[in-house]
Amino acid sequence: MKKAFLFVGMFLLWISASSLAGAQSNNASSTERDLVRRELEAQLARDRGNDVFVRIETAESIRSSNFENNVRGTATITSRRGGSREDIWFDFVVDARRNRISRSDWGYGRDSSNSGNRDRDGWRPGGGGGSSRNTRYEIELVATRRLLDIGNGGEVVQSSSRNSRSQQWELVDAGNGYQYIRSADTGEVMTYSNDGRNGATITLSRMQRGRDDQLWEVRPGPDNGYYFITRRGKAMDSPSSARFDGGRMQIYDRNGEANQRFLLREVRGGRYDDRYPDRNPDRYPDRNPDRFPNQNRPDFGAGRLIWSGRVDDVIELEVRGRNVRERLISGQQYNNGRFQFDSSLPNSEVNVRVEKRRGRGRVDVIEQPSRRNGYTAVIQIRDSSGGADDYEIEVTWN
Repeated sequence: MKKAFLFVGMFLLWISASSLAGAQSNNASSTERDLVRRELEAQLARDRGNDVFVRIETAESIRSSNFENNVRGTATITSRRGGSREDIWFDFVVDARRNRISRSDWGYGRDSSNSGNRDRDGWRPGGGGGSSRNTRYEIELVATRRLLDIGNGGEVVQSSSRNSRSQQWELVDAGNGYQYIRSADTGEVMTYSNDGRNGATITLSRMQRGRDDQLWEVRPGPDNGYYFITRRGKAMDSPSSARFDGGRMQIYDRNGEANQRFLLREVRGGRYDDRYPDRNPDRYPDRNPDRFPNQNRPDFGAGRLIWSGRVDDVIELEVRGRNVRERLISGQQYNNGRFQFDSSLPNSEVNVRVEKRRGRGRVDVIEQPSRRNGYTAVIQIRDSSGGADDYEIEVTWN
């Protein structure tokens, strides 16, 4: 019996040591460093509105799964037009199978731990430095208990909770006490139109440094709520005539009422952080299974995507959120695909199916969305006949 216990103990010790060894950090490979550098240059160019040169200073690689490595470190950036250098930190996940970045977090400065400061309500206005992408929020309008969402044409609207990526937002420090409110789905930021006059519609557009119509002050209000105030002193507002699913958001003179006040609820790993109390528990079936016995019904979180384009031989469509990325496997590249979503592919493990509406070849789902692949569905279109053909497919999920 003692020998048996000794054997089990040694076996468990060996497993523990193996796990620790697998989690040890190594210097990032040249391939990983190059992937990080190119991705940082692309994201910083969008963030700053001009091309930059990135020099990787330090980079360590830690194995996080069988197919992914966590690559983090520091870098310096300079404008390609010249100018002073700036320090940044980065924390990326590299998909070793596809040789690409599957998640990217970065910010200005040398310390990734300074990506934001939180108080007991979840977030403190003016805190933190840099474009941290670690924290996402649902933004709930107090007056209607609906969440800010993406509507037609990129309008910011309100809608009932759908556990959708389009209802998740990131607060990005813009300096001087202001924030960008960035969509976790598209990467674009909330921008108001019409020179900021009363009734100006709020839409999404590419983030550009120096644009006053993209800057928001997040000001604390009563009942743990917040106001979003423009540089001209107007507030994000819900018109009384549009307090329904799909109702647009606008800016208007501040009144301090519930139609201008919002709750910020941090989202972690697709679930809600228990530190932020839910004032309306009926909204979240995952917390109230007795009240929602049919929460796992087939149409829960259902959605659809229609894609059409010309295919020669083999391409793969990588579907994530409301985006579709075409990847050529073999044949001629056309890059003429068009697509339309009726809702985002959720940030959860749903079952994805595909049906061919037009085209002579074969269409298959070759990878289902999961946490491991960043909740990305991969559709393969294989046109084995000579030449190219036009395709239309319908992708659905539940």
